[in-house]
Amino acid sequence: MLAILFAHAVATAVAPLLVYRWGRMAFYPLSLVPLGSLGWVALNWPQPGRATTADVQWVPGLSMNITLRELIDDYAGGVREGRTLKAVIPGGSSVPILLPEQLDTQASFDGIAKAGSLLGSAAIILEATGWPLCK
Repeated sequence: MLAILFAHAVATAVAPLLVYRWGRMAFYPLSLVPLGSLGWVALNWPQPGRATTADVQWVPGLSMNITLRELIDDYAGGVREGRTLKAVIPGGSSVPILLPEQLDTQASFDGIAKAGSLLGSAAIILEATGWPLCK
């Protein structure tokens, strides 16, 4: 799998040079990379009855009943020593900000919505002292 990613990265890096030198003919050798990827997918396609799941040990299975405070303190290691939490952005950069007083909000779609924000992609961003919220 890493070899395929590496081949795509190399093809992406050399494509402008090849197109500059060979013009439209450069797309013939460059098309071999996706063709190789297609071959890999065909060879590794799951067979009927074969498991298609992956077990990733470092991803904990969390309940949607957990609060933002528990998620931040217990699973993410909390706010760094010497800093104070100023804001929590619970669903990525395009959702409304929650204040530290709202950390006991349930980390679920409904809980975050009741607090006045959105869970969105669930990419939780913490803003602490030492970083400006706005420039």
